[in-house]
Amino acid sequence: SNIKSSMARTPSYHIFISYRREDGKHLARILKESLVGKGYRVFLDLDELQDGVFDEHILEAIDASPIFMLLMTEHCFDRCETPNDWVRQEIEYAIKRGKTIIPLNIDKQFEHYPADMPKHIQQVLSAHQYSAIDTGQLFQESVDKLVRERIRPVVGFKHKAIVWALVLFFVTLVPYAVIYYAILPKY
Repeated sequence: SNIKSSMARTPSYHIFISYRREDGKHLARILKESLVGKGYRVFLDLDELQDGVFDEHILEAIDASPIFMLLMTEHCFDRCETPNDWVRQEIEYAIKRGKTIIPLNIDKQFEHYPADMPKHIQQVLSAHQYSAIDTGQLFQESVDKLVRERIRPVVGFKHKAIVWALVLFFVTLVPYAVIYYAILPKY
């Protein structure tokens, strides 16, 4: 009930980014900024967590995001054998909540899971297609492909408000313009 009472304060997100701080925090921030620039609301703990109970806010943000994005860096799964590891807890919670999981293979570094990786996590992640993110010259192209193929199908067109404004404009103003310029001059 404590989580439910604070859920009203949790904003809605499109994407939750999970990563290992040791080698993923800089890429997580760059990826977040790129996705925000494309119109998506992205949760990144470095930017979003100001105060309060850390674990409650993390779980609320996962609940508030249809997409759970995992940055699979070299050290991503370090310590995942430990049940209280936060990357592990985030993955397990996203699985339990039925989130769309998008594992990101950063610079195609990910080759295999560590031997001590929990099998239930490995099975679920292995069932999802990995998206490659190039951190070099092809970064923007790889993010565009990620948006087109993995994000947009889940959360829809990123600028729905603009589309609806244009529809309303044409539905309301075009008939008046036709009447004013085509019909009224005849009278």
